[in-house]
Amino acid sequence: GARHHQGRPGEPPEGVIPMRIRLLGTGTPTPSLKRMSSGYLVETGERKILFDFGPGAYHRMLEAGVKPVEITDVFFTHLHYDHVGNLEKFPAADFVVQDDEMAFWTGRYASKGHFRHIVEVEDIVHLVRENFAGRLRFVAGTHEIVPGITVHRVGGHAAGLHSLGGTDELLELGWRLRGLGRALAAAATEH
Repeated sequence: GARHHQGRPGEPPEGVIPMRIRLLGTGTPTPSLKRMSSGYLVETGERKILFDFGPGAYHRMLEAGVKPVEITDVFFTHLHYDHVGNLEKFPAADFVVQDDEMAFWTGRYASKGHFRHIVEVEDIVHLVRENFAGRLRFVAGTHEIVPGITVHRVGGHAAGLHSLGGTDELLELGWRLRGLGRALAAAATEH
């Protein structure tokens, strides 16, 4: 049924964490002036969180008037080249990655066969450096990364593929943000 709100107009109901979501790119590994690789900016309280950040999303973030130093967290659903980029441009951010995903890309199989072509080695090296600097957070399974935003390991497309939000009706290659009875879902394309 419909949820009735008793507070002031424009204010969320009690217990609901307000979030602003900006689509910076909707997910394409093919260069295009109209559609960038995955990139989503979620603003909640004092936090500005990027979810994935593929090529072109940086340009869109700047167009939206958001400065790289304002970003507090960068979360990756997985580390394929179309979901990761420009990491060096976020000096104040912590990076969040699923433990299994990072273990795969720093392990014995990353250089084998087609695997070595679906990540940028410098992105992985950058994350290793961030780990030594104390700015890489590992999560395993289901974990609340900030109040109101939970990630879930779903596997499939990548060793440590994450999804976001609730566990029901998850897309294998996507994620879902829920709030006020509405959901935003974005699905990646297999490549």
